[in-house]
Amino acid sequence: MNKQLYNILIVEDEDNIRMGIENNNDWEGLGLKVVGSVSNGLEAFEFLSNNIVHVTLADIRMPKMDGLELMRQCKMIKLNTYFVFLSAYNTFQYVQTAINHGAKGYLLKPLKDAELEIIFKNIVDELNMQYGIDEQQANSILNENDTISEIPDFVKKAMLYVNENYAEKHTLDSMTRLFHISPEHFGTTFKKSTGMNFVDYYTSVKIGKAKEILTYLSCSIKETAKKVGYEDYSYFCKVFKKHTGFTPLEYRNYCCFKSI
Repeated sequence: MNKQLYNILIVEDEDNIRMGIENNNDWEGLGLKVVGSVSNGLEAFEFLSNNIVHVTLADIRMPKMDGLELMRQCKMIKLNTYFVFLSAYNTFQYVQTAINHGAKGYLLKPLKDAELEIIFKNIVDELNMQYGIDEQQANSILNENDTISEIPDFVKKAMLYVNENYAEKHTLDSMTRLFHISPEHFGTTFKKSTGMNFVDYYTSVKIGKAKEILTYLSCSIKETAKKVGYEDYSYFCKVFKKHTGFTPLEYRNYCCFKSI
């Protein structure tokens, strides 16, 4: 019985950099396990098509298939993996393009431990929520009979739907209509599977997305609130602080300080 680890694939065309990324980082300490290491986008696409990979760390510019095209191809056939891009190019255009296409983060070569830790901790936190495992459960020993695969399909689908449509307004009633399940059954099963009720899960996803925007994009706080579905700026700030312990501005400044 071991700590739950999520699978990560490393995609980098320069052998020495790829090996360094694989061997010189405490992936297990971040909650990740390196399950593959390949040198171009085509090899990565083949690996992703045949293996369960939760996170893909890929160079944004590679021969045969670049990182952005790899991500687009994965989305087309609904391969669910989070992308973090690696690049030697520190330009806003690259960062904006990557994030706008759905990337979870953007790291510059050479890698900085603080930046890597922030990005992958946020991703693992989101994966824990997605699979219905809170932080306490994720750091404990999994029971042999209590595995991720046992979460009911409709709960997994509801989680995925919320993660993909987080800016829209969702309620328990709207979700039960969407999945044709009684509110009582949906609510009880969702909480039993995830450890939190639906509204709390939905809110935590929205705040997680807000954290990504505050970390990687130059949007104002008000723009960030709107991007994650909060029209009331003051209410957004109140909810954000309740979940993170920081105001949105404090969180942005904290992330900037950590990356120095």
